[in-house]
Order: sequence, then structure tokens, then C-alpha cells
Amino acid sequence: MNKEGLFIISVVSGLLLTTCHCIEKKVAATEFSKREIASVNSFSVVLSFTFRTIPAGKFIMGSPPSDWKRDSDEAQKSVEITKPFEIMTTEVTQKQWFQVMKSNPSYFKQEGHCSNHEAVNEIKICPNHPVESVSWNEVQEFIKRLNDSLDLKGCKGSPHDSSHCYRLPTEAEWEWAVRARTETVYFFGEKLSALGNYAWYSGNSEGGTHEVGKKDPNPWGLYDVYGVGAG
Repeated sequence: MNKEGLFIISVVSGLLLTTCHCIEKKVAATEFSKREIASVNSFSVVLSFTFRTIPAGKFIMGSPPSDWKRDSDEAQKSVEITKPFEIMTTEVTQKQWFQVMKSNPSYFKQEGHCSNHEAVNEIKICPNHPVESVSWNEVQEFIKRLNDSLDLKGCKGSPHDSSHCYRLPTEAEWEWAVRARTETVYFFGEKLSALGNYAWYSGNSEGGTHEVGKKDPNPWGLYDVYGVGAG
């Protein structure tokens, strides 16, 4: 089975950093897989990720006219995702980032930010909270180190990478995964009042991040796809 890895990243606190594998078969978005990623060279830890299979399909990309935050000049367009892929169901956590990078750039990592605070070599970690405050360049370095540690050759973090490489998703792949075939403003409908069931945002987050995967998922089993700044 030909597979190609993807990461979804946002530099905004609370959004997803995920991993995914594109696969050459038709599937429904009903399959979960757990994967342990172990080193073949210098990477001495094992990372555990859970993935969700996302099917290929066509959708209208961009905000619908009913979106009250939609820009007046925003255009929609038809997009086709030509092959299924697997995407990590939650954000990459601070602990997972630390295992690869030996650092934690997150702002929300102090002892008062989480109940299960850790410190490793004086580096503070809220292990099950999402990594945040990371730049695009830092994410590229994270992906490079992960690919290198697994002895994956020729990986450049591009959609044109060869099979098995980890990378960021395209904007279309990300929106398709989040929308999950829905056509409303939010995947759960039009009413912002339901947002608290699915996301930590300015109205319920108390100004910080929270453990990943604690809210309800979207129809395709992805958690926390709306971020702290939403709403």
C-alpha cells in the first residue's frame, strides 16, 4: 500500500498539528488506526499517534455565504481530493513535540496551566496539551527530524514527496477533513451557540489550552479543529 505522510499545523494556539498518510484505495471515513513510530537510528523514543481515514471526494472550498464572518470578496471554488488519506485525530502534544525536538516552545506550559505538569531537564511541559506558539520554519524542522529519524529518504515536506514521507497538508486537504462533507458554516451546523461542545475558544477556554481530544469530534472523528481564537 503506497502511503504518504502529512502533518496539519497551525501557529495559533489550540489548533491541530496532525499526521496523516495518503493511501491508494477507496475507503469510507470510518477507520481508525493506531501507529507507534520508533526510530531506526538516533531517535530513541516511541511516539504513538491515532489516525482517521479520510475518503477522496469533491467539495466546495471556502466559506458559504451564510457565514457571518465571511469576507465580502471571498470566493468559493470546487475542489477534488483525488485519493484518501489518514490524518491524526488530535493535535500533536507538547510531549510529542519534545520527544522529537528536545524543546517546548509552547506558551501554555507552566505548572499552573495543567494538572499533570512535567519538567524534563528543566524544560517545562504540559504533556497532553497541544504544542503551540510554533512557526512554520519550526514545524518544517520538526517534520525533517521525524522523517530523518525514521530513515525516510528524499522527504522535503512537500505534497510532491515520495511515499511514506511526513509533511503538512494542503489547505484543501485540511478544509476537506474539517468540513467532513458538511456545507454549513460549522460542521455541526449554523449556530455558534453549539461551538462549546466541539471546541475550546475564547468563551470557554479561560485564556489557555486544554488537553487534546476532550471535546466532541467532527463527523470524521477529528478533535479540536476549531481553535482558541474562534468565536
